[in-house]
Amino acid sequence: ECSEFLATARRVNLMPRKEERTGVIATDKASLLIRLEYEKAGVEDRDPLISEIENRLSEAQSRKTKALKDADPSQAMQQRMRLAKQEGDELMTQAATALGAKDFVGARELAEQAQQSFRAAGMVVYRERGVMVENLLSYIAVEEEREITTRKRKDREDKQQAEANKLMKRVETAVWGPDEPDNIATAPQTVEEDSNAKKPDLCILVDNGSSRAGSTLQLRQIATSLSQRIGVEVVPASMMHANRAEVDDLGGVPAQLFEPLMQDYKNKLKAKRLAGHEKDVRVVVLPLFLGPVKSVMTTIPSIMQGISKDISRFRWEASKPLSEHPNLVDMIEEEILRVVEKNALQEPCVVVVDHGSPNRDVTAVRDRIAADIKDRLVSKSVSSTVQPASMERKPGDEFSFADPLLETALPEVGDGNGDVVLSQLFLLPGTHAGAGGDIDEICENALDTAGVDRAVYKTALLGEMQGLIDLLQQQYEGAVEGLCSKAEK
Repeated sequence: ECSEFLATARRVNLMPRKEERTGVIATDKASLLIRLEYEKAGVEDRDPLISEIENRLSEAQSRKTKALKDADPSQAMQQRMRLAKQEGDELMTQAATALGAKDFVGARELAEQAQQSFRAAGMVVYRERGVMVENLLSYIAVEEEREITTRKRKDREDKQQAEANKLMKRVETAVWGPDEPDNIATAPQTVEEDSNAKKPDLCILVDNGSSRAGSTLQLRQIATSLSQRIGVEVVPASMMHANRAEVDDLGGVPAQLFEPLMQDYKNKLKAKRLAGHEKDVRVVVLPLFLGPVKSVMTTIPSIMQGISKDISRFRWEASKPLSEHPNLVDMIEEEILRVVEKNALQEPCVVVVDHGSPNRDVTAVRDRIAADIKDRLVSKSVSSTVQPASMERKPGDEFSFADPLLETALPEVGDGNGDVVLSQLFLLPGTHAGAGGDIDEICENALDTAGVDRAVYKTALLGEMQGLIDLLQQQYEGAVEGLCSKAEK
């Protein structure tokens, strides 16, 4: 039995370094057990032998330790490099797992640690594995950016849905009342309700729309002012483009497009009808358009007629474009005179500019406004030169009725002499009008190209003029009268 313990102890010389402590423990254990066994056997003359064995084992251990210290340093270095490479590979695996779990911060940290490990493993390994690390880091950055973009889009969609729900709630409240009673069809009419019988349940103010947030914000401001004036909920909406504006630039409230808004409204009305809520619903649409464009003449009527066909007891009326209002030219003239007086101008030339349209009827509106303005300014000896112009037009002789272009008229009007008042037939600031828009760029480039030195003074946009709310109120009142006439018929 003692011989077996001694054999175990002797193996310490053959053990690798990582098992060295195990071998030392085995040696100590063997010495202790040998002494105990000899004592139990009553043998007392074996101490010199045991001590000799312990000395030999100790010397062997010392020789082993010295041999390790004197070993070739390159071997130790190679061992460390192998371990570093192995560690780097393990870190890369962990980084890939973290990336799969969309832990981008953790994945990046692990990949960077792997990069350090591969660098410690030597240039050969670093060149080989470094490309893999760089690719992984790039992929992490791409996936993180994609996740951020997806999250932002989801947040924007959630906000849009939340705002649409809030808007529908406001619309429902305006139409059905805050408590949505079940006896709407039979509820007696109060004196106050009778006095307000002509008021519609809802009024929608619709513009063309712009991807620039300033246009939607201005539209909302006009809707709020008009709502306070007429005492009816006025919902701002756009025909197109406005939904491309950044929600953050719109105060966190997404823009509403007219057609989806009305589709949601239609679905709400259907649900109310199915629930037994029968009530006349009256809606007024106020197009914030200058002339008889397609949106006013075709698109809006088509959408509203579609609702009328599917929803019982639904009536609607849309006002005419602003060009039909007799006070529009008064408002434009007043703004021109304000600019002339403010800048102390002496008989300036006036250019009345609109966007430019392929529709002859729309261009005719601009030309008529320019002619009326000229008659008024000439009679007041303010200006004798008033020129209509288009910001742009479609190419081809068939669209020459929109000429001249602003870039041509601006340097040539009045033979290029004197100041110019630019009367802008644009309703809201956007890509074309307003600060930094196409109009500003055309004015600057046209004068520079022609080498003409003259000052250009722009009027406010139609939507910024004080008289617009008065015009819209009268448009609203005319539409309400139209609703009443339909009810009587």
